[in-house]
Amino acid sequence: LLMLPRAVCMESVPGLGKTFVCPEVAAAMDSGYVRHINHPGGMGDELKGGYMPDESGAFSPNPGPITVCTDYNGGEGACFLADEIDKSSDECLAIYQGFADRNGFSFGSEFIAWTDKTRFWAATNYSRDILPEALADRFTWVKIETPNPNAILALPTDLQAAAQQTAALADSSRRISMREWYAFADYRESMGEHDAAAVVWPERATDIIRDWKLGNSKAAAENS
Repeated sequence: LLMLPRAVCMESVPGLGKTFVCPEVAAAMDSGYVRHINHPGGMGDELKGGYMPDESGAFSPNPGPITVCTDYNGGEGACFLADEIDKSSDECLAIYQGFADRNGFSFGSEFIAWTDKTRFWAATNYSRDILPEALADRFTWVKIETPNPNAILALPTDLQAAAQQTAALADSSRRISMREWYAFADYRESMGEHDAAAVVWPERATDIIRDWKLGNSKAAAENS
C-alpha cells in the first residue's frame, strides 16, 4: 500500500461509495483519516487552520483538516480526503495545488515534506476537466464504474442486489445512488417500505418498489 500514488482523484457518477475508499486505505496502512467536504464559499483557513468562531461567539484557534493530517500521530501523516473537490472555492483549490506537490509544500513560513503515510485523495462526480489543469495534473485519476463492495455490504441484505444493479447505471433517469438506498433503508425502519419510498423517490416509488421486489423474487426462485 505504501506504493500507491500519493495523490489520487476518484471520479464517478454520484453515489458509488467513493468516500469508502480513503478510510479503507488508511486502515490498511494503520494510519489516520481526515475528511473535508468542500463547498463554494470555502475559506483557506478552513483547510490550513486559523482563528474561527466557537459556540460562544469568541474566536479560538482551529488547526484545520490539512494541519490535522500532517501533524497526525506526531507528524507521521495521515490520509486526507477532499470530498466533492469540484465544489472548492478558488482559494481552497490553490491550497490543494500546493498540498498535492509530492516533493512537499509550504505552509505559511514552514515547509512540510510528505511522509510515507501521507496520502491526498479527492473525489468528484465529474471528469478532470472540472479542475484547473495545474491541479488536475498532480493527481493520478481513477474512474470508479461499479459500486464499492463495502458500501454494498453496509446495506441490509435484501437491498444489496438491487443497489448493485442500479447504482452505476449510465441512464441517470434510472440510476439509484447508494445514498438513496441508504436513505430508504433508514426511513423504512420507522415509516414502512411504501412511505419510505415515497419520500426518497417521490415520482418513482411505485416502479422502484415493484422492480426491487420482483428482483428479490427472481433471486429466491433461482436459489431454491
